Amino acid sequence: SDEFEGIVEKINLLNTTIRGQRNELIVLPNSPLFNTNLQNFSAKDAYRIDITVGVEYRSDVHKLRPLLKTAISENKMFLDYRPIVIEIEEFTQDRINLTVRAFSKPRNYWDAPLILRGICKDVMEANGFKIPVAPREIKIINSNDERTEGN
Repeated sequence: SDEFEGIVEKINLLNTTIRGQRNELIVLPNSPLFNTNLQNFSAKDAYRIDITVGVEYRSDVHKLRPLLKTAISENKMFLDYRPIVIEIEEFTQDRINLTVRAFSKPRNYWDAPLILRGICKDVMEANGFKIPVAPREIKIINSNDERTEGN
């Protein structure tokens, strides 16, 4: 089944028109909507954005946490009256994953996660925190390694 996300523009007797993320208009027949679960992000004054940010094991998470909170709280897209949470989510083979949670207005539904990731990256880079790259195994095969007798 097709899944659509958007802002409801118009509800008619037979169909509903929504504006999608790329500003496209999507017309949906109403009959399937009666038997479908719908999420309404605009029913409340705020919604929570959750992202995961990886840092190297040698990173001092206790120093990073207030730097991120300050930068996020200074951005007008995020609500200063709602809590900003930055906690350790998990330990993986090559990094510590942090969960970063902040609240935004429903009208920022699509942009807020992108802005939040950008803030985290900028703060980490500006303060010397490294974003880990997953280790890769590379094998180098030298095809010119043929030996001939007499040379």
